[in-house]
Amino acid sequence: MSAGLLTSLLGSLTLSPLSVSAQENIDNLVTDLCQSSIRVKLAANREITENNRNDITFETVERSRLSRGQTSIQGQARVNNGNNQRYLSYDCVVNVNEGLISRSNYTFRNNIALSSTRLCQEELKETIAQDFDGLVTFQDGLETYYISNTEEGVRGTALVNRSQREEQPYRFNCTVNIQRGDVTRISYTPTDETDNQTISDQRIINLCHNKLRQQISSNQIDIGGIIGINLGTGSTIDFQEEPEIFNLADNEQRVEGLGIISEGFQQRRVNYECIVNVERGTVSNATIE
Repeated sequence: MSAGLLTSLLGSLTLSPLSVSAQENIDNLVTDLCQSSIRVKLAANREITENNRNDITFETVERSRLSRGQTSIQGQARVNNGNNQRYLSYDCVVNVNEGLISRSNYTFRNNIALSSTRLCQEELKETIAQDFDGLVTFQDGLETYYISNTEEGVRGTALVNRSQREEQPYRFNCTVNIQRGDVTRISYTPTDETDNQTISDQRIINLCHNKLRQQISSNQIDIGGIIGINLGTGSTIDFQEEPEIFNLADNEQRVEGLGIISEGFQQRRVNYECIVNVERGTVSNATIE
C-alpha cells in the first residue's frame, strides 16, 4: 500500500470528536477502517487482481476491546474474481483514539464453503458411533443455512447402519461456529419420528467440559456460586471418571463429575457441575467447588 493512499484512507475515516457521540457509531467507523484497509491490500495484490476487478463481501465481523484504546476486528470475507470465488479470514488492530491501524492482515482459506458440512458430517459420525456403534453414510442434498454472523447451520439426512439391524435413515441438524471452525450443537432423529430430537450423552458431556475448559483458560470460573474467581494464570482441568447426567426439565440436564485442577506444580481435586440446554446445545451454568 502506498503512503499517499494510506494517508488518504486514514484521513477519510479518522474518528473525529463529533463522531464518537454514540458507541455504535464508533464501532461502525472502526470496522469500516479495518475493512477498507483489507480492500486496499487486495487491490494491491497483483496475483489476486490480474486484469479483473475484485468484488469483496465481508460476511462476518467480531469486535473486541484491547488495552490502551485499541480494538481488535476479526471476521471472514468472500472474494469474487471473474468466475472464481475465494474465502479469507481477516484481522485488524485499530487505535481508536488516533483512528489509525496498527495491524491489518488477511489469509485465504481453501474450501471454507464446505467446511461446515464436513465438520457436521464428522461430528455426526463420531456421535452415532459413541451412542450405539453405528456406521453413517450421507445422502445427497445436505443444506447449509444462515443463523448469525458467527454461526451456520447444516441439515439433511443420513443412513445409519447398526449391527444386526436394517439400515435406517435419520434427519440431523447441526450448528457450526464458522469463526472457530467447531460444532456447537448437533441433534438427530429417525425420519419416522417428528419430535424429541436426540442430543447424545457424550455431546452433553463434551459441552460441559468445553465450557469449563474455556472459563478456566480465560482465568474466570464460577466457584460454588461465587462468579469471577481468579484461579491463577495457566490453570488447567483434567476430568476424572465418567460424569453423571440428571434430567432437570424438558430441555435441561445437569452434568456432575470430578476433576483435578492443576496450577503449576499444585493440584487439587474438585467437583464440577453444568446445566446443559439440550435443545439449543448450550451451557447455561458451569461451576466447580
